[in-house]
Amino acid sequence: MMKIFLAIVALFGMVYAQVPDSVCEGELMLFLPHPDRCESFVMCMLERPVTMTCDPNFIWDQRQRRCRLGSHDTCQFRFGAEPSCEDVLFSIHYQYDTCTAFFMCMLGERINFTCGPGEIYDSYYRACVPGDSFLCIADAPTPYKQIENQA
Repeated sequence: MMKIFLAIVALFGMVYAQVPDSVCEGELMLFLPHPDRCESFVMCMLERPVTMTCDPNFIWDQRQRRCRLGSHDTCQFRFGAEPSCEDVLFSIHYQYDTCTAFFMCMLGERINFTCGPGEIYDSYYRACVPGDSFLCIADAPTPYKQIENQA
């Protein structure tokens, strides 16, 4: 059964992937943003790229590594309400409107933080890391990498 699943994934990747196989070299499982379309992402599975598309009215969010409500035309997220800190003992969240700030909920209170110059908040590490604040892309090392447009 597993061989059939892997064969289907490999075939799907060969037919629909619009990224070079080298992007997934050495990666057993990894999610990457698509280089050209914000409504798509690339799933590396057993070193093979598989292009996936989000549901209508959703775009890929590399920070959360999931599809979120957004515009295919503008590639902008449609933001809902940020989580409330009421009755929360401890949690950390990035601010929805920027990648250079985050907030911590502690004992029901919200505490705001801003990353330093040349840094962005990385939700994987739950810390500010070196990165491009305009593109919201972390510099290496991160557990994900960016795909270069091959066109």
